[in-house]
Amino acid sequence: MIEQTVSIERMEDAIDIFGSFDENIRLIEQELGVRVVSRDGQVKISGEEEPVDQAAKVIRGLLSLSARGEAIHEQNVRYLIQLVKSGNEDKIQTLAADVLCVTAKGKPIKAKTMGQKKYVDAMPLYRQEQMWKRMGVALKRGTMANWVIQVANLYLRPFWKRIRSELLTQSTIHADETVMQVHKEKDRPDTSESRMWVYSSAKRADIQLRCFEYRESRSGKWARDFLEGFSGVLITDGYSGYNKVQDAERAGCWAHMRRKWLEATPEGADAKTCKAAEGYAFCNRLFELEHQFEKLPAEERLVQRRERSAPVLEAYWKWLNTISRPTGKLKDAVTYAQNQKAHLCAFLEHGEIEISNNQVENAIRPFVVGRKGWLFADTPQGAEASAIIYSLMETAKANSLRLDDDLLHLLSILPERAERNKDFEVDDLLPWSEEMKSWFSAV
Repeated sequence: MIEQTVSIERMEDAIDIFGSFDENIRLIEQELGVRVVSRDGQVKISGEEEPVDQAAKVIRGLLSLSARGEAIHEQNVRYLIQLVKSGNEDKIQTLAADVLCVTAKGKPIKAKTMGQKKYVDAMPLYRQEQMWKRMGVALKRGTMANWVIQVANLYLRPFWKRIRSELLTQSTIHADETVMQVHKEKDRPDTSESRMWVYSSAKRADIQLRCFEYRESRSGKWARDFLEGFSGVLITDGYSGYNKVQDAERAGCWAHMRRKWLEATPEGADAKTCKAAEGYAFCNRLFELEHQFEKLPAEERLVQRRERSAPVLEAYWKWLNTISRPTGKLKDAVTYAQNQKAHLCAFLEHGEIEISNNQVENAIRPFVVGRKGWLFADTPQGAEASAIIYSLMETAKANSLRLDDDLLHLLSILPERAERNKDFEVDDLLPWSEEMKSWFSAV
């Protein structure tokens, strides 16, 4: 048994706004098997030599982060413990690198914090401005926006490019788009509707990828340009703009089809008395079968679809022809079904694809939630930065990484790489890399 002492020069460094220092000390004790006592500006560590040395390095790292305004919470503590256990304690000093930091009234605030709060926690910059003001920091939203844009352009854009290039190698891509408002677009009023296009790899893909792209309109040319070189299966809703993507095989979305029938169904109606409710029931039957096939290999799922789903589809199309002179929303549902027939039947040729576009709709949801708070992007540059950051964050999330630790790690390493070489490598930092998964897996 040995004992080692770490001095705390400023007690305010021992208490972080995200939690108690003492609570994190307990975690260090559990993970490293040491005894830690904090008293009178000193932390005494006792136990076996190697764990004591590791604990001291972790505590010094935490104090360094706290002194620079970084959050001290369970995820950061676990990350530092991982570093010292693996012999990478030299990285601890880079975690609070000043390159992404500005000092306001003695409190360093990181661009990482702004990006995380906006793109992960859906807190718009104007609310962050109010938050920092309450803490005694005069930090304008315009300043924060510029930091986020600079970080995206200087350090994160290579990740966006790699996500897109990897996505184009997939056999299946899901695509969708949603409205966003962007101010200061050239020759367009601020009230114009722009679009955030979103693309995702398939649910069964080995690599989970999410790629966002800001464009000024809903024109299908943007999907065509983004997907240039892709020749697999493209799963979308019924928007005709995707017809411009010439080389891909289209597959439709039964969730959209089901929604059309639901919208056309009067309240309280059922399949015995209402055509729309009957159409809705057909869709539900297909989804029930898909649930039964969910864990089957693609080849077996295709066999089951042809044996059990195909008869349901055949009955559905015959039934559709019995609807005469539909009006209103019922007409909309019938027209959608007729126009999308070929795409809706595509899943009978591919056991590896899903019958809905829910994969990408789930990916786009955090953006939609965030949009309710920040309402618009003030510049096209800000909208583009948002696309880059959402791509990285949602891809990391889809690969089950801890977002706080992942982003902290990236922004600790990338400035030095960018300074050495503007065309810096990011292979080892990609969200689906084995190294990142081993370090930051949330599973």
